[in-house]
Amino acid sequence: MKPLSLIFGIATEIYSKMWAEWEIENKDNLLVPDETLLDPRLQKAIKDAWENPEKENAVADLWEEIIMVFMLRSFLTLNA
Repeated sequence: MKPLSLIFGIATEIYSKMWAEWEIENKDNLLVPDETLLDPRLQKAIKDAWENPEKENAVADLWEEIIMVFMLRSFLTLNA
C-alpha cells in the first residue's frame, strides 16, 4: 500500500468511527427535517401546486435570477 493511500485509509476509518460515535451520543437530539424548515411562502406554493398542477408557476415565481443561468431562493425560514 502506498503511503498516501494508507493515510487516506486511516483517516477514513477514524472519521467513520467518529461519525458512528457522534450518532450514538446525539441520537436523541437529531434534527428531523420537515416542511417547517421551508419558507412559509414556498410551503404554500408547493402545497398549492401539489393540489393543482396549474399553480406550479407560483413556485417558479419565488426564484430570483441573480446571474444569467444561476437561480437563488431562500429555502429556510429565518426564525426556524
